[in-house]
Amino acid sequence: MTTKTSQASIKKQDMHALHEHETDLLCAPVPGSALDIEMKNTCPLKIMGCSRGIYYFVNRHDELRRLKPSILFHYVGLTALFGAQTEWVQRYFPRTYRSHKKHPLFNVIGIGAWLMNACHEKGHFEPPTNHKSPRFSNIKRCK
Repeated sequence: MTTKTSQASIKKQDMHALHEHETDLLCAPVPGSALDIEMKNTCPLKIMGCSRGIYYFVNRHDELRRLKPSILFHYVGLTALFGAQTEWVQRYFPRTYRSHKKHPLFNVIGIGAWLMNACHEKGHFEPPTNHKSPRFSNIKRCK
């Protein structure tokens, strides 16, 4: 009977350690850290900012994309935002043990939190009011 109890307590300890480790993986890097700066310099999106709860990005096709927070934490929405080329996301936000069945390629919570933080750091962005979507090729990537 003590063997079963000790095995159960070991499993609980292992699971607790695993969850602590995963919490670290889910967090976005500290704003202004070397990793955060490297990610901003290499990110395939141009981070524009946010306004009224909407987050703005320019994708690799120079299209202005506006996303609600719920899409920033949605696997399909993020894949579409990155134009189905998620190598960068996979490099900086690898999948975690807990999310591998539902989101096989990358850590959705981590990238969503990082994109949201980057938009808030960038500040207020007022999108163009004209009906045609302008090209943003002259806008430099967020640094």
